[in-house]
Amino acid sequence: FTYAENFRGGVNVAAGDVDGDGIDEIITGAGPGGGPHVRIFNQEGKGIGQFFAYNNNFRGGVNVAAGDLNQDGIDEIITGAGRGNYGKGPSIRMFKEYKIYNAVYAYGGEIEFGAKVGIIKIKK
Repeated sequence: FTYAENFRGGVNVAAGDVDGDGIDEIITGAGPGGGPHVRIFNQEGKGIGQFFAYNNNFRGGVNVAAGDLNQDGIDEIITGAGRGNYGKGPSIRMFKEYKIYNAVYAYGGEIEFGAKVGIIKIKK
């Protein structure tokens, strides 16, 4: 099981090469009620990393995406806090090697609908 066997909040899933080996890992974020728990699995389904994208008391869940934002050949993990006001509005964070390196608030502080995240690559 990705999360506790009795957890029924769903799972958000993304894929990205977060360790630079040329093979995508599976990235999961717990759905509503599961907190901001992010887990990373290899192709065989073995857990290889995990972290809390936000305060572990936050129960809105976490949306996940992955992409090479800084063009170093290794994908970063991008998270969006799920429904519920996390401080100043919908929170988006970027992680490199499971550590936060950038964060933004998508809108004003009164908005509580959360933030979905995604990555696309546009070539010129």
